[in-house]
Amino acid sequence: MKQFSRAMVVVALSAVAMPTAANAVRPVVRAAEPDALAVQSVIAALRGVMRAQAASATSQDIEAALVFALDQQQQPAPVSLTALNYLLGNPDYAHKVRTALVNVRLSVRRGQRGTASIADGGDPTLIAGPIVTGGNAGATYSAPN
Repeated sequence: MKQFSRAMVVVALSAVAMPTAANAVRPVVRAAEPDALAVQSVIAALRGVMRAQAASATSQDIEAALVFALDQQQQPAPVSLTALNYLLGNPDYAHKVRTALVNVRLSVRRGQRGTASIADGGDPTLIAGPIVTGGNAGATYSAPN
């Protein structure tokens, strides 16, 4: 029978106990905070839209105006979400405004963009939109590319 030295056993056991790449602990990578100036700009734009709405505006009207303003800002989703979360922290907004803000935030979370909030891969017949004519004028609505 072959005798192993104590040093050989220790080296063998330590090799087994060392973590491998598969079970090694990976450091947590946190996303960078959104740019504060960009967030403030989005908040100011959304507040302006909310102030401009008529008293008779429905939550759908407000939502459409907010989505349009948010789309015009051309900011990444984290900036938009931070601005929307900030605005939703204000308990003084009317119910229809809060409903619109919640719906817009949900669309941003889902990654939907544009005034129709149709995600990529939507039904192309809906994206093309209707052709509206009347009198001597006409208008063709189509999705921007």
